[in-house]
Amino acid sequence: MTDREMKLQQVFASSRGMLVQKSYLLAQLDNCSESTLKRTINNLRNKFLVPLKYDRQNHGWRSDKSYTMPGLFFSDNELYAFLVLEQLLENMDEGLVSEQLFVAKEKINRLLASKLKTDIKITDKLRFISIFHRTYNKDIFQTIAKAAFNEAKITIDYYAKNNKKSSRVVSPQRIVHYKNNWYLDAFCHLRKDLRIFSIDGISQVKTLDEPAKIIPTEQINTVVQSSYGIFSGTAKKIAVLNFYPPVAFWIAKEKWHPKQQSKWLKNDILELKIPYNKEQELLADILRYATHVKIISPKSLRQSLVNQATTLLKNNT
Repeated sequence: MTDREMKLQQVFASSRGMLVQKSYLLAQLDNCSESTLKRTINNLRNKFLVPLKYDRQNHGWRSDKSYTMPGLFFSDNELYAFLVLEQLLENMDEGLVSEQLFVAKEKINRLLASKLKTDIKITDKLRFISIFHRTYNKDIFQTIAKAAFNEAKITIDYYAKNNKKSSRVVSPQRIVHYKNNWYLDAFCHLRKDLRIFSIDGISQVKTLDEPAKIIPTEQINTVVQSSYGIFSGTAKKIAVLNFYPPVAFWIAKEKWHPKQQSKWLKNDILELKIPYNKEQELLADILRYATHVKIISPKSLRQSLVNQATTLLKNNT
């Protein structure tokens, strides 16, 4: 359905059988020609079965009093936006919600069929590439998601990065997609505090018949988002980094942290200030630009980078 057809359909659905004059319809279509108006109305009648009758005496059209808008009609831009969203979700979760979206996807594809060339495949024109993502159990993800929306406690068996297993009772707060991987922000009833769990590290999950302890969003943001990286906590330090051309111009467009600060120095050097607590993830990102960045402060972060570079050199000589 084109934008013109959708506009007129909305007009007739809201008119509830009252006469809609030609002059009003032309104005709704940005004063298009009468031939374009008639062609659009004919399309509504023939393609979308909108019950329209022309009133010659009053120079207008009426729809059936019982006519209402069908349930699934979108403008061209909305259809393409939904298509991009569906492709993004399918790529992001490798089938996690694809089955649930299948019906909507099929309807959108049918609506788009008249607008695309028959030999064009959607995946040939729209592609998302996801790298460095870890695999996870889809059933576990869906159980956690359901518990989060229902605000119910869950028990989890969790393997930390040191491969140590622990069993926890947690209250899910929200699920986060960060750097191509999924995480769970949750209140841990063992530690009596907010914790972040990598969902790929959860081997078992069970929903309990108990309400979750819900933490205000502002409090979660303060703990989780105040410092660099998802494994951090409340920010205790500020990293001051100087980036040199040509990398500096790319860094100026990147969002490393919601509260980062940046300014241009002489000779096209970009100064970036990032709050952080634990340095591991920040160092990993700094190393991506090792030949075009200098750590100004703190000294401890600069020394950690030197130590990593020394180890890297030792392991490869």
